[in-house]
Amino acid sequence: MLNLKTKIILDADALRIVPKLNKLGKNVIITPHLGEFSRILGVSKADILQNKHTFIKEFCEKYETNLLLKGSTTIVSDGSNFYYSTSGNCGLASGGTGDALTGIISAFAVRSDSLAIAGAIAAFIHGLSADLYAREYSTESVTASEVINYLGKAIRCARNEI
Repeated sequence: MLNLKTKIILDADALRIVPKLNKLGKNVIITPHLGEFSRILGVSKADILQNKHTFIKEFCEKYETNLLLKGSTTIVSDGSNFYYSTSGNCGLASGGTGDALTGIISAFAVRSDSLAIAGAIAAFIHGLSADLYAREYSTESVTASEVINYLGKAIRCARNEI
């Protein structure tokens, strides 16, 4: 188990260590997309899609950790609680946007005792940032840099300040 006092976000190549561990711990959140989650579990994407909640719950319980499953509806869970974000658009499939999400999770993680809640808020803000950008320009031109540039606007919008 990763017995850490520091909060850790595992994404991209770092996800490759997950199957080698017995437990991750509550101070860890992993952020795979469907293909990465399929590889970690050794289960087909189709099987996961048919029973997403069961796979997520069992994974979180087995590894005693938090999961943010990226997708058109992003699901964040600690195994007991499930949070959903439908903000975002297909532009978030571009390179680097997952890295931007990791940074946003980090920012909210320092302000929350729960990595699942931090992940849920970050997923919503990340998606909203991409939506606000796409509204002004297009989904085809969404980049990680533009997602980051629109964070302030997304946070203000989420607070109903604009």
